[in-house]
Amino acid sequence: MPPDEPVDETIEELLSRVSHEIEVGPASAKDKPLHTLRMVNTYGDSWLFRFRNSRGSWELVAASAQSDGMTPHDLLGPVYARYFGPFLRHVTDAANDTQNI
Repeated sequence: MPPDEPVDETIEELLSRVSHEIEVGPASAKDKPLHTLRMVNTYGDSWLFRFRNSRGSWELVAASAQSDGMTPHDLLGPVYARYFGPFLRHVTDAANDTQNI
């Protein structure tokens, strides 16, 4: 995103600098457990995605990104949802479709 364009690295180069961890939180009395994917790159940028497996399908319930030590941005909130929401839901839908084959 501006002002960091154009990006002059390949996707392979970008991904080679990202580490990740996955955790599963406890289920509550009313909700299934949250599955959390945390990713961090060597520059200190980070991303957090939370999913819930509901009736055999993954549902994205939270997504945020942080760079330069600033407050994380809610990718599904009012400012960024129109940019990231459709893409993130498409990826989740594609994963669910693949899982059900």
